[in-house]
Amino acid sequence: MEKSTIGLVDDDKVELNNLHRQVAHSESTINMSKVHSLANRCMELNSAVNIQAHEIHLDHMNAVGIIKAYDVVVDCSDNLATRYLINEACAVTGPKPLVSGSALRLEGQMTVYLTKRILPSEEVLSSSNLPAEYRAPCFRCLYPVPPPASSVQGCSEAGVFGVDVHTGRLFLLDVERNLTRSVKLREPRPDCPVCGNDAVRNSVDGPLTNYVLFCGTPSCDKPRNMNMTMNSHRITVQQLKGYIDSQSPYLLIDVRPKTEFDICHLKSSMLILLCYRGNKSAEAAPLLKSALLSLRCSNSDHDLNGKVNDSIQEEIKSSNTESNPSDFIVCDVAGGLSAWSMEIDPNFPIY
Repeated sequence: MEKSTIGLVDDDKVELNNLHRQVAHSESTINMSKVHSLANRCMELNSAVNIQAHEIHLDHMNAVGIIKAYDVVVDCSDNLATRYLINEACAVTGPKPLVSGSALRLEGQMTVYLTKRILPSEEVLSSSNLPAEYRAPCFRCLYPVPPPASSVQGCSEAGVFGVDVHTGRLFLLDVERNLTRSVKLREPRPDCPVCGNDAVRNSVDGPLTNYVLFCGTPSCDKPRNMNMTMNSHRITVQQLKGYIDSQSPYLLIDVRPKTEFDICHLKSSMLILLCYRGNKSAEAAPLLKSALLSLRCSNSDHDLNGKVNDSIQEEIKSSNTESNPSDFIVCDVAGGLSAWSMEIDPNFPIY
């Protein structure tokens, strides 16, 4: 497969006053050629892309020679003369689709010139002179005569939309219907446990609220890293299946919330809620004690490598069974139910 190629054209260098609106550059690239600064940034994002840097001023003599090598052109210029020039070069070398965008003060716009577009059927019926597929206009079709030079300003003179703190208001964007609106936020709740008048202030040295438990959802979209310690025990789902099939004495504990346990669980598993919102479940200890009293497990027969589940170890120690906690090997099943579904039972549901 042929590598994609991106061409960059500019003869300017990065300046400090560029950084607030030309976000691909940084302080470390000040005084560097803009095309090489941007090329480096593109390679950091995707090293498989081929970058062609044209460190040259685009003019009426070289525009066609540069633009004819590309399939799509993006106009990122900040002056009117260059916009007209790029538009004409795209027309005579293709026509090539010209993606054009601009921003000035509080206004911005984006469109694609010179490309083919498909008309909705109702427009075709109402416009008998137009085929179902036709070319969009070019920049000069819309602006055949340039405005007076004295009325034209660029970003350097007029500026661009700066940062808006937007305190006390919420900005909403509906891309499907192309609508934006700003709404005023409600006043602070007097009884808010975090910022209310009577809120209990947490010590800066103490832990804050555990919002993973509060929300019942993970704090990231990636599974936790389950790196184990040297003295820990962990088994694979294949080893677990071996225990189940061999009818060796074992206790399989499922510590998920009951709603999730009811959705799906292994038939041999036992639901024991070890923790709930940071507090030990009152039901966990007696359930575990009863299960351990009926279980005889010899660690001499099973040398397992993996993770010792500290929570269950603590429950074993506090269960006051007649058996010594060292008689039990407490293991973590790597990958959990997801691994069981992927590697053991493809029909096991994953929610």
